[in-house]
Amino acid sequence: MKLNNIKIVLGFAFTFLLLSCNNSNEPLEPNKGDRVPIKIAADFNPLTSSNTSTVWDANTQIGLTLMDEAGKNILTNAFNFIYTTPDGAINFEPNSSEHTAYFPQDGSTVAVKAYYPYNKDLPKDQQMPVSVKEQADLAAIDYMTAEHLAGFSKAESAVKLHFKHRMAKLVFNLSITDDDQTIPLKDFNFDITGMKTTGIYDILKEALQVDEGSEQAINIPSKGKNDNREAIVLPRPAGDGVVFEFKTENGDTYFAKMSPDLVLEEGYKYTFDIKLQKTPLTVSATVEEWKEGPTLTTDALSVSTPAGESSGVKEGSEMNVYLKGDADYDALTSFTFDKDGKWVTDKPVYWEDIKDPAEFRSSIILEEELNDTQLADILVSDEISVDKNTGANFTMKHAASKVFVQLNSNTFTAEDLKEAIITLPKYEVGGKEDKGGFTPGTDKADILLDRTDIEKAVALFQPQTIAKGGIIAKVTIKGNDYFVTATEEDHTFNAGEAQLLILNINKTATSMSAKVVDWVMTEAELEALAIGTATSGGENVLDGEKLVVYTGDETTRTELETFTYNLANNSWTATNPVYWESLEDPTTFYGSILRAAKYNDTQLDDYLVAKPTTVEASNGVEFELSHSASKVTVQLISTDNTYSEEDLAQMNLVLPDYLTGGVVENGVFVPGTTKGNVTIEKNVGEDKKSAIAHFQPQTINAGTTIIQVSNEKIGKVYEASSFDDIVFEAGVATLLKVDVRKSSVTMSAKVIDWIEGDEISLTPYSIKISGEVGKSDDFFKDKKISIYKHSPLFYENSYEYKDGKWEGEILYWDDQVIPFDVIAMHYPLEAMKPKVQDENTEFDWDLPTDQSDGYGDYDLLSSKLISVTEPSFIHFEFAHAMSKVVVELSSDEFDASELTNTEIVLNGFIVEGSVKVADGKATAGTTKENIIPFAEKLGSKYSALVMPQTIPASTDVVKVTLSGYPNTPFIGEIDKTLKFEPGKETVIKINLKRRAIELSATLESWTGGETGNIVIE
Repeated sequence: MKLNNIKIVLGFAFTFLLLSCNNSNEPLEPNKGDRVPIKIAADFNPLTSSNTSTVWDANTQIGLTLMDEAGKNILTNAFNFIYTTPDGAINFEPNSSEHTAYFPQDGSTVAVKAYYPYNKDLPKDQQMPVSVKEQADLAAIDYMTAEHLAGFSKAESAVKLHFKHRMAKLVFNLSITDDDQTIPLKDFNFDITGMKTTGIYDILKEALQVDEGSEQAINIPSKGKNDNREAIVLPRPAGDGVVFEFKTENGDTYFAKMSPDLVLEEGYKYTFDIKLQKTPLTVSATVEEWKEGPTLTTDALSVSTPAGESSGVKEGSEMNVYLKGDADYDALTSFTFDKDGKWVTDKPVYWEDIKDPAEFRSSIILEEELNDTQLADILVSDEISVDKNTGANFTMKHAASKVFVQLNSNTFTAEDLKEAIITLPKYEVGGKEDKGGFTPGTDKADILLDRTDIEKAVALFQPQTIAKGGIIAKVTIKGNDYFVTATEEDHTFNAGEAQLLILNINKTATSMSAKVVDWVMTEAELEALAIGTATSGGENVLDGEKLVVYTGDETTRTELETFTYNLANNSWTATNPVYWESLEDPTTFYGSILRAAKYNDTQLDDYLVAKPTTVEASNGVEFELSHSASKVTVQLISTDNTYSEEDLAQMNLVLPDYLTGGVVENGVFVPGTTKGNVTIEKNVGEDKKSAIAHFQPQTINAGTTIIQVSNEKIGKVYEASSFDDIVFEAGVATLLKVDVRKSSVTMSAKVIDWIEGDEISLTPYSIKISGEVGKSDDFFKDKKISIYKHSPLFYENSYEYKDGKWEGEILYWDDQVIPFDVIAMHYPLEAMKPKVQDENTEFDWDLPTDQSDGYGDYDLLSSKLISVTEPSFIHFEFAHAMSKVVVELSSDEFDASELTNTEIVLNGFIVEGSVKVADGKATAGTTKENIIPFAEKLGSKYSALVMPQTIPASTDVVKVTLSGYPNTPFIGEIDKTLKFEPGKETVIKINLKRRAIELSATLESWTGGETGNIVIE
């Protein structure tokens, strides 16, 4: 089991104090005269959390057996005694007089065997059955045994039994991602599959024998406190097959596999951080030893660390521990790593002498400096707080950064490279370990890399950042210096991180690539390129592709050389190598790759074109290439199966009237300006079944046809356009999914391949209601209109405007007989909607004479009659079918208060008539009535609806009665013929004088109404 970071983990054993003992080669019967009973004391309970007052659960029971010195034979009447803690304190007592263990009277020595939890049916061979099937009570399956201890008697009565966990513990920290808050974590079912569940633990041999046939699902119940779970399982070697299965209340099931490299060892706790999300589970695991407590309250401070190859801690390594005082840390003591993998000290520190809790830091010098310019491999810890009588659990981290450098060259010999001197010039130095922490230095100096391993130079130094343009490394060969700079961005060396730099040294050209690798280096597979690879939507450069490189500027460029890519060794080669000595300093480079020839003469070649890059001498050239063309892939389907696959295969696909003529000239794409049809090629692509077109980037304006789908056999041409501009970008592939049905085409689009683009929504030429209405976006909100289509087949249909769109039956062009006439009307009240039989229907429309409360319920709207001769968008422009009369009252001789309660009556207007469905025109009847208008503004403005009509000159059209003169009304007579037209308002202006009315009239557009467009697609 390898760990990337060193962890110092608390590692005390459970201990019990035994007083009195004996030994013999034969089973002994203790003398019942002056007998010395065994007493047990322990101050740690592995089954409870830390607690300063109680360290064991009350009535905890362990099993105790006395054996001969060799541990082979059980003493007479000394098998499987029960010892318990009656009050949960540190003292253990026999459960009864029958379970009291005594040392032999003759002073002979004995061995002691102990285990937990107590089993009354333990066999004499001490083969303890173990099972982890039931997880409800973890204490009941937390099997522990004490290490074999012998050589104790009543004369040597201080006996300590060191208990160890014989199972493995699993801790699951469960969470959900921010995007998946709908996943319920409460009360979910959690099973572990693929693990054995039973076995036998041999207490005498301290060995577990697993029942290979006991594999079954282990259910992990909830503790009810939070969403996390714990389990105790049998230890197992690494291997496949262990799966964590989560089933939520709503029936969703999530799976996560345990790493096949993970070994579950006895006495270790494994923590799994699991995120539930709609995509597969994310699982990570950390491992640490089970935390165990000290033997006595007077124990000294102890530390431990897993001494595996992953930690790199060697025998004899020294750890300095620092204790925080009132102001700063001070040296406390040091520990040495011994051959048994334990940290020991010659100067123990007892808890009675330090504060509780204590704050510690520590440091280890893992390796000394490789030379006097470098930094030692210093490990430092974070600050930790430790409670009294517990061990210090440090997490150690490398304070230094590390770099490996590997040299390659096509022009220098291997011997030249061996003699090369590699330095990190003018780096920050002077950092040092400081009381368990690390303080960086601020001086600048060259750091010389150690070349003991001639293939891979190495240096350790303090973490730092080399600013963009700064020098990362210098390589000196035969007296010449070659520099590697941070050309693209700042280059950072982090603490605890090793970087491998692979440098290509070719005469005066140097290129560099970098990769962050694990701190413990084994082997790295990374090559630097003199020419960088393409970044075309995640695709790699293909084996054998040729990159043509040019130099020059935007207007004039000259071909330099052609480089061929070799996939096997990830390198670019040219027939004639190019050296910096023959180029300007700096040089601007251009480049292009012909990825694929065009599918037909209407399309564009698939060129990868590089961004121009300006490079100073002695540096590598890296190109970022991208597709110059845009790409469309079309998939035809027929979801209602009205067209067969054979029909779909015969359909022709065209991008109509697109910009064409673009070319690549000397590494630069030049767009064309001509227009023409781009034919989509069928049966191409990797699967030889796709329909694809490459064409130059462009924008298709809103309302313009995007694609045409046609078939001579079927005799139909389907077109699709959009209400928004559609942008086809370079390097963006758009997938058009076209659903071809008998009478309509529906489409959806999304961007795939090269570079992800926005989803495109296309609108087919089917007939449906949409669009905005005139000046007021909300005029038709939650209102209905009626559509009347005339001969040869008349029909009526209603549409309602909800949530910004029209809802109603979709009409398909394929079902229509063209040409036809269509008209639309809006009835303010649905109850007033007439019954229409055909286009010749003429319905009555009567207006009220009292309009003082308003006239909106009678404001009939009608569109113009539209003749449709071909499939197209139909635009309805609504107008008011009625006419409007407005009276504007003013006076130079009456003040405003005298005009406020004025009574206005319109005399002799026709308010009844009829409307024809054929053209939406209203015709007035013959009956004339007086109308009380609506007061838009008291004392100054009044209005009413009337049927369209003509009033001859010399007609009394208005009567004005002032509240102060109820018996002497003013009568207004017009002096010219007035024509009241539909959709317009006639304004009658009255200047009221003491003895007469001055009256004038003007005809204006109906400004009070709403006009606009309703679009039928």
